[in-house]
Amino acid sequence: MSRVRSRAVHAVACFVMLLALASAIGLLRAGHPMLALGLGMTLASLAIMVWQVEARASFASEARANAALLRATLDNVDHGIALIDAEGGLLAWNARLASLLGVIPEPGMPIHAMIEQAPGWAGELEEVRAVRSRNPLRLERALPLSERFVEVRGAPVEDGLYALTYTDITERRAQERLTSDFISSVSHELRTPLTSIRGALGLMQAAGEELPPRVASLAALAGRNAERLLTLVNDLLDVEKIESGRLDFDFAPVDLNAIALEAAEVNAAYAQRRGVTLTLGREVRPVMVRADAGRLQQVMANLISNAAKFSPQGGIVTITVELRLGEALITVHDHGEGVPEAFRSRIFGKFAQAASGDQRQTGGSGLGLNISRAIVERHGGTIGFTSEPGNTSFRVVLPIMAAASQAA
Repeated sequence: MSRVRSRAVHAVACFVMLLALASAIGLLRAGHPMLALGLGMTLASLAIMVWQVEARASFASEARANAALLRATLDNVDHGIALIDAEGGLLAWNARLASLLGVIPEPGMPIHAMIEQAPGWAGELEEVRAVRSRNPLRLERALPLSERFVEVRGAPVEDGLYALTYTDITERRAQERLTSDFISSVSHELRTPLTSIRGALGLMQAAGEELPPRVASLAALAGRNAERLLTLVNDLLDVEKIESGRLDFDFAPVDLNAIALEAAEVNAAYAQRRGVTLTLGREVRPVMVRADAGRLQQVMANLISNAAKFSPQGGIVTITVELRLGEALITVHDHGEGVPEAFRSRIFGKFAQAASGDQRQTGGSGLGLNISRAIVERHGGTIGFTSEPGNTSFRVVLPIMAAASQAA
C-alpha cells in the first residue's frame, strides 16, 4: 500500500513539474517572460512540497516499522529489559520483564515502585542505588515466592539513561549445584583410599635399600602421583566449602615474618627439585596480622609452587615481607616467562591454566589461585600481580593489627 502511494505521489510531482515547464514555455512564446518565471517557480515549489511531504511520510512509516521490529525483537528476548530515564522513571520495557518479575510496569513508574511490586522482595534495592549513582551493577537475586533466581545487570547509557536486564538463572544454578554436589561426593569418596595408598607407598619407600631399584623407582613415582591426586581432591573440597561458605578459619595474631620463613622452609625441597633457589627478605620488626596461619601457608604454597614451576633452571624465587602505610605486604617474585596477556583476566578463575606446551611438566589443577584469592579475601585483604617477561610478582596485601598489638 505504501509503495502504491509513493508511486502516486511521485507521479503527481512529475506531472506538476511538467505542467510548470509547459506553462513557462507557452508564456515565453506569448511574450510574457516574467509571468512565465513566476508561474514556473510557483509550480516547481509545489512539486518540491509534494516530494517533501512524501519523504516525511516515508520516514515516519519507516520509523514505525523499525519501532515495531525492535519491539517484536525485545519481546522475544529471554531477558527482562528495563530502560530508566534520568529521573529514575521507567521509560521502556519488554514483555519478559513483566512475566519474570511478576509486575505490571507503567510509563514513568519509579524504578523502586516497579521492583517493589515483585512478590517477596523487600528492603533497600541495589538497583535503586545503582540507578542513582549511575554505577555498573551485577548481582544475583532470589525470587522467594516463585523459587527462582535472576541475575541482574545494569549499566548507564547515553542521554542520562540507565539499562537494567534480568536473566532467569534458575536452571544454571541447579546445574551448578548438581556439579558441586557430585564433585564433593566423589572427592570425599576418594580422599580416604588415597590417604591409605599414600601411607602404604611411604612405608614401601622407607624400606629404602631393601627394594630392588626398579620397584623403588615405581614406588617413588606412585607416591608422587598419589600426593598429586590427594592435593587435587583437597583443592576440590576447599572449593566446594568456599562456595557453600563452610571453609573454616581459626583467626589469631600472626607474625608474617614467621609465616614467610616457614613457607620458605616447607617449600624449599619442591623448589630444589625444580632447580630453583628460594630467597627470603623480612622486616626487622614483627608484622602482626589477625589471620589463620594454616590458611596463609596454603596461599604461600600456591604462590611459591607456581613461581618455581614457571622459573627457568637455576632461577631465583624471592619472598619478601614489607610494612607499608598500615598494610602488610607479602610478595613472591620470579624471573619466568610471565603471565600471558590473554590469560590475565582468567588467572583467578576455577580450573584456570595458561596454555603451555610444557603443561605436563608444570601440572596443577588450576584451582590454587582461585582458592588463594578466597582465603585472602576472607582475611580482609587483596591479592594481585604484575607481570612481564622475566619479571612477575604476586602480592598479598593484608590489614595489620593495631599499633598496640605491634608493639607487644
